[in-house]
Amino acid sequence: MAALSHVVQPYRSGRATDAALAVDTEAFTHFATAMDGVGKALEFVEKQLKSVKLAPGAFPAAQAIAEKTDADNPKGLAKQYAEKLYDMRGGLREVSDAVRELAQTYKRIEDVNVEDAGRLVQTVERAVPKTVGSG
Repeated sequence: MAALSHVVQPYRSGRATDAALAVDTEAFTHFATAMDGVGKALEFVEKQLKSVKLAPGAFPAAQAIAEKTDADNPKGLAKQYAEKLYDMRGGLREVSDAVRELAQTYKRIEDVNVEDAGRLVQTVERAVPKTVGSG
């Protein structure tokens, strides 16, 4: 299935943590990329559904089935599935956009925390007299 070759592999964080809850912005970004991949797969299926054509047999029931599934019928199942897949892709796009935004928010928080931790270390170093080698 060449059409699904863009699906992202599971995320494996290089960080080890014992924390009960850890926010990993790389994982958020990876998840958003995976959602984009699902959206692309749905788009592929949606395009395939547009070409569904059935050649019914000689029986009236076969003609009725063909009419209900044919992509050219505006009330047909193929058309309905394509519309729902389109809607689902929009929802996935919204989710991936929101997760990317969340990742950026956490990244900014991480940057501020690192900066504040650096300032704290500098403040402590200035406040505590250096006693190493003075004794």
